[in-house]
Amino acid sequence: VYISSSAVFGVPDLVPVKEDDERNPVEKYGMSKKAGEDECFKYISQGHNIVVIRPRTIIGGGRLGIFSLLFDWIKSNTNIPVLNNGNNIYQFVNLIDFCEATIASSIIDYRGSLNIGSNSYDTIKNNLNKLIIKAGSNSKLINLDNSIMFKAAYYLQKLNLIPLQEYHFKAYGANIYFDGSRTKKILNWESKYSDYDSLEDSYFNYLNNFKKNKKQSPHNQSLKSIIIKYAPRFLI
Repeated sequence: VYISSSAVFGVPDLVPVKEDDERNPVEKYGMSKKAGEDECFKYISQGHNIVVIRPRTIIGGGRLGIFSLLFDWIKSNTNIPVLNNGNNIYQFVNLIDFCEATIASSIIDYRGSLNIGSNSYDTIKNNLNKLIIKAGSNSKLINLDNSIMFKAAYYLQKLNLIPLQEYHFKAYGANIYFDGSRTKKILNWESKYSDYDSLEDSYFNYLNNFKKNKKQSPHNQSLKSIIIKYAPRFLI
C-alpha cells in the first residue's frame, strides 16, 4: 500500500474527482507524491499487487498542523478569512476512517488507485459556522477575494514568512471532493464520520491539548506564526 495524497490532482477543474482523472500537482509535495505513484504504477503494470491510496485532507483526533491556526482564531473570537464566500465544497476524511480504509486495502487483491474521502461533506461556510456556534465563539467569516491582505499573504508565503504553501491559497476557495464509488465497490467501505464531526472533534482536542505540543509529531503540533495569528483581527 502506497499512501499518496489528493494533492496529486492539484486544484481540479472538474468535481467530483475520479481516480483516473488527470493528475496535475501545483507544488513540490504533490509532485513528490505523483512521482511515488508513477513508480508504483510501473510495478502494477508488471503484475504486482499495489494499492495507491489518496486521502483527502485528514482531520480528527489530535491532528492539528494548519488547523491550529483556524482553531486559534475561533478560540480567540477572531474573524476567519475565507475565499469564494466560503461557498465551496471542501472534503476531508476522518483519521479513523482513513486508517480503516488503508487496512482494508492491504488485504485485498487489487491493483490500482483508490480515492478516500468522507461521504458526508459540506461547504466551508456551513462547516465553519456550525463549529463557531458549537464553540460559543464570536468569530465571523470574512471574504478575502481580491483583497490586499490575501495578496500580501500570497507573497509572504513565497518568502517563507508564513507557514503556508501556494497550494493552500489555490485550493482554499475551490471545490475539491472525491467520487467514492470505486472505493465503496472495491473495499466495501464507507466513512463513518462526517466532515463536521471530524472538524468538531479536532477542535475540542485542540482545546484540551494546545499547551502540550512540544514533543508531538508535526501533524499534532500547532503551527506558529505571529503574522497569521493576529492579521485576521484587523478584518472587519
